[in-house]
Amino acid sequence: MQDNRTVVPTAMMEAVFNSNHAAGLIPGRDTHLPAFHFVGEIVPHTQEVAWILDIVGGFLPPDYKGNTLEEIPRMVADSIKNGYVTPTSGNKQPSAAETGLIRRLADFDSLAFPKWGESESLVQTG
Repeated sequence: MQDNRTVVPTAMMEAVFNSNHAAGLIPGRDTHLPAFHFVGEIVPHTQEVAWILDIVGGFLPPDYKGNTLEEIPRMVADSIKNGYVTPTSGNKQPSAAETGLIRRLADFDSLAFPKWGESESLVQTG
């Protein structure tokens, strides 16, 4: 039996769902610049114009009347031409805020959920 599932790279999902530019498409007004930058974030993960059209179109309102979708093939071509085909997120070091948050969560985890046998029963009886 043939497997027809589409595999979506995790890094691409992160780029799509964490993009500030995607949010600029939702109202359906002044969408050129948000789409331009959003496409630049997606191109390192796929250069399939049809797929990018579907992704961008998913953020636009159902009654969208503008021409942004018609501009997507050119945006993809320009992104490729300008060298945006290599993902950069894999080299990104965590910011100080992210590092601090991770440490705080680790501290919370050790306080809130003691390892088995390291504390008395969490349930008070009597």
